[in-house]
Amino acid sequence: MSIRCVILDFDGTFTDVDAEAEPFVEAYRKDLADLLGRDVDEAWEEAYAVVARSPHEYGWKEGGRIVAPALADSYILSTVLGRLVLDRFGVAKDESLRSEILQLFYKRGYPKTKHAFRPHAIDVIDALLAKLPERVFVVTNSNPDTVRGKLDVLSPGLSQRLPVEGNARKFLLESLDPTEAGAEVFSSLPAERRVETLPGRPILVKRGFYFRILWSLLARAGVTPDECLVCGDIYELDLALPEAMGASVHLMTRPSTPGYERDAVRELGSRGALGDDLRGILERI
Repeated sequence: MSIRCVILDFDGTFTDVDAEAEPFVEAYRKDLADLLGRDVDEAWEEAYAVVARSPHEYGWKEGGRIVAPALADSYILSTVLGRLVLDRFGVAKDESLRSEILQLFYKRGYPKTKHAFRPHAIDVIDALLAKLPERVFVVTNSNPDTVRGKLDVLSPGLSQRLPVEGNARKFLLESLDPTEAGAEVFSSLPAERRVETLPGRPILVKRGFYFRILWSLLARAGVTPDECLVCGDIYELDLALPEAMGASVHLMTRPSTPGYERDAVRELGSRGALGDDLRGILERI
């Protein structure tokens, strides 16, 4: 089946996420220190050492379950380290309160990110829009207005040509009501996927909030999942669900991309591809 629709993640996929996130991490640590009323530099570095020794054991957690790898990018790593620092000082033990606090730190820090795009970003986006007009979309966990601002820095007026669906909450492990559009498809999806090189836990697939957005965009484009290519930089967050739906996927890698995420994509055969050059996306269509 030929590709007739492309859905793109943005941060990390079209940006150099670690470079752009430097001021975010600084702001996040400052907010954490303000909350605790103490310097957190030592506790932060000790928490990082713990994660680096056993990266498979740590990640972004929702409902007590890992939904993305700790070392995937600076945003997720900050959340993981923030939790460990709160654990160390015995603060915000209530899970719902802790989650709200850390999400607030993210929302406060994200607008401070700087602009750092991957090579060929605008060339690839322009080529996609020329090839598939009105069938290329951005779906991101981030604030949509901030992402639109980044698009316009990349190319003036780009946000008017490339629709952005923000606050996608790809981390939420929620279900769909049986009356919702696509609910029958969602119910048929596997709950999890196992990868041999990821010991001790599965990759969790069924993320209802993200599914709603994907399903609505497929309907908007008038395509089926197997006619869609979804591109992202974190397999667990961006790609596991659409892959289970039948879409082709493309993983944008960087040195910190976990080996098991690379393996998960390689196991898909012709439906999966990966690499650190954005131009590889164009080869898929």
